[in-house]
Amino acid sequence: MADYGNRRKEARKNIVAFTLVHDLENNQLLGYLRDLTLSGARVSGKNSIAPNTQLTLSIELPDNLSEIAVKKLELPALVRTSTKITGNPASYESGFEFTALQPEQAKIIENLLERYHFQSKE
Repeated sequence: MADYGNRRKEARKNIVAFTLVHDLENNQLLGYLRDLTLSGARVSGKNSIAPNTQLTLSIELPDNLSEIAVKKLELPALVRTSTKITGNPASYESGFEFTALQPEQAKIIENLLERYHFQSKE
């Protein structure tokens, strides 16, 4: 399995707010957001997702971001990894790379990171 962590361009930021993530095309809950960068995201959920799967993530935004008019981000993404974390019941962490991040979406992610991340140890 490829080690994408060594090629990461920016430090991951763990998200404090409980943020749900769906597969927009299939209207399926993927899990909740674990960390986020301008390049991608990591999601914890109940199901493994095949690497190289292209989908559109729908990330629900916290209600108290009054300066942001949208309530969710819809981001095309490619699954890079899906790793089993626990055994019974199984849970998985899937790594996504954003494939077409728009400037206005990048601003929303930056705002989200400023307000809801743990301080990076780097």
